[in-house]
Amino acid sequence: MSNKAWRIVALLFIVVPIIICIIISFIITYFPTSDVSLILASDFLPIAIKIQGVGILIAILVSIFKIKKD
Repeated sequence: MSNKAWRIVALLFIVVPIIICIIISFIITYFPTSDVSLILASDFLPIAIKIQGVGILIAILVSIFKIKKD
């Protein structure tokens, strides 16, 4: 995979979920009793965290395979 492809994968699976988690955390912090923050906390935050975890796992596996390949 080329460097450009790895940057896109990193952006999609690591950077974007981190930004989503930060935005949701700010909304939950500043509007703790609103319905929107409850929906975000129960639905979207766990999904963003799972996507981020999958992205980090993919990055670790790729680095392990690159080390074994060399």
